[in-house]
Amino acid sequence: MLDRHLSEFWILRVAKKYSSHQVGNRYGAALLQVASQKKAVGSVHGDLTLLQELIAREATLAAALKSPVFPDMDKLVLLQQLLAVYEKQGGHVFHQITRNLLQIVAANSKFAALPQIITMFLLLARQAEG
Repeated sequence: MLDRHLSEFWILRVAKKYSSHQVGNRYGAALLQVASQKKAVGSVHGDLTLLQELIAREATLAAALKSPVFPDMDKLVLLQQLLAVYEKQGGHVFHQITRNLLQIVAANSKFAALPQIITMFLLLARQAEG
């Protein structure tokens, strides 16, 4: 009985991880397409690199973004507040495309896939540069 429950647990975990990667791949590719059309790949690349570093550096933020306990709109507000702090302190202004991405991720409950979305965008952007 325990073996069956453990097997089901691992299947669900793998399926969730695979699903997150699929979402990340699709969103990352779509984001690159939009950024390319608006000639904003460099700006969005800078935004996402900064956001990726922030998530990697702040374990609490990373955990909150993945947590199903926190509502997605609360996660969005948290990120918007962090962006505002960065803009005020560091002078980095986040592109509207990046802000729109966060709103779409929140609206579609995909915050768990945000690290993969960022990774995929950065990878695809590097490949597009040649």
